[in-house]
Amino acid sequence: MNPVRPQSAAAQAGLLAPLPVLQGRRVVLRPMRADDITEQHVLWLNDPEVVRYSNQRFVRHTRIGCLQYLAGFEGSPNLYASIRLPDPDGTGESRIGTITGYRNPYHGTADMGILMGDRAVWGQGLGRDAFCTLADWLALQPGMRKITCGTLASNLAMLQVAHAAGFVREAVRTAQELVDGQATDLVLFARFC
Repeated sequence: MNPVRPQSAAAQAGLLAPLPVLQGRRVVLRPMRADDITEQHVLWLNDPEVVRYSNQRFVRHTRIGCLQYLAGFEGSPNLYASIRLPDPDGTGESRIGTITGYRNPYHGTADMGILMGDRAVWGQGLGRDAFCTLADWLALQPGMRKITCGTLASNLAMLQVAHAAGFVREAVRTAQELVDGQATDLVLFARFC
């Protein structure tokens, strides 16, 4: 077990490093900007299938609300990135999802989340690529000691993503949430750096 140690100023500064553009094997992660909050982005968040395993399913999203959410990252240690797929002809990138990292510089931890909005790319390993790319970058930041994530036990794709990114099951909250009226376990994962 890793003991909890107070973070040095240098380690805290490392945990506050801004997110650069990150290149995965197949995807690119770019810090979110206001122009990334498109009509398509809002549609993803209001698509019941996209948010099926997320508490976002209980919220009716608007562009203004999404812009307010984005503004909340300004000046914080937290990260919000657009997941993009380079066009095959090299002329640009298409947005396919988003990924977050909520960092706590006092504890040397980060909690990750992902939303693959473009259903046309599901099942191609792109979410796994994005998740691994951000997790690997976070793990290299000075002062980072633990990265976490969680998902419902019925979200089989996310369970696979967590394992592929080197996370291990840390805990289970039995029958924590309801999905389609069925009590479902919340599985919590951790990766020590």
